[in-house]
Parts: sequence; C-alpha cells; structure tokens
Amino acid sequence: MIKAAAEVADGLIGHPVYTRKYIAEKVLPALAGGSCELAPYVITSIHDDPDVARREARSQIAFYYTTRLYHTILDSHGWRGIGEEIAAAFKRMDFKAMEAAVTDEMVDAIACAGTPDEVRDRMRQWEGLSDHLLLYSPSVGMTPERVQENLSAIAETFSS
Repeated sequence: MIKAAAEVADGLIGHPVYTRKYIAEKVLPALAGGSCELAPYVITSIHDDPDVARREARSQIAFYYTTRLYHTILDSHGWRGIGEEIAAAFKRMDFKAMEAAVTDEMVDAIACAGTPDEVRDRMRQWEGLSDHLLLYSPSVGMTPERVQENLSAIAETFSS
C-alpha cells in the first residue's frame, strides 16, 4: 500500500505505531522517487509526571498491537513476540498484561511521552523522517477530561 501511495497519492498518513526505524527502513524507501509526502501520526502524551504520560502511551500502543496485521512493523525490531503476547492478553481480556507487555524501548521508538520539555526534546528524533508530523493523543483508558488536558498540553508545548 505504501508503494501504491508513492505512485498515485500526494501524501501518506503514517500509522500511530510506525517506529522511526520502520519509517527509515521500510516506508521512506518505498516512497522514494515519488512525490508522495509522509505525515506520520506520533503518539504524544504530556504530563508533569512522566510515568503517567508513558503509561498513557503504553496503553495506546498495546491497543493497536492487539491487531496482528500491524505486527510486521514490530519485525524491524525483533519484537513480534511482544505483539503476539499483547494479542493473546487481549483475547483473555487482560488489559493489565497488554500494557505490561509494551516495553520502555517500544514506547521510546513509537511515542513521545513525558513532561513538556522531555516531549519537545524527544520529538527532535523524528526530524528528517517525514514532511509533517501529526501529534496524536492517546485515549485508551483515559477520561475525556484527561484527553482534552493532553491535547491542550500538546498545543501549548508546540505552539511557539
């Protein structure tokens, strides 16, 4: 589908579980030679307590990896087994085990989570990998008020 986008589309919106490595090794080569711009979603969670922000990102990542279709993205890192563990936990409806399966390394490769300053610094790791970034608030397990708080924090952190 990425190759098809490269041939006919003006742009490709990348999935929120794209990692920087997957983009560099799989997506950008497939888009090479075309005029298709890349705009990946980046799971972005901002909180004064970085553990809260990372837990929110972790829950969103776990939610997406219940779908085995996305596990090919994990192959770039040798993490397919983690995806299978998440999918199995989902079948048991064990949401805590799903979240626990997502490693810190996965959070760092997929999301930007932490305090405003930490997230601003981590977002620099995405430079050169896309034409535009779409900052995506997690929502799994979060109250609507917390999602709105995070969206406001994203806007404040990146408005200048």
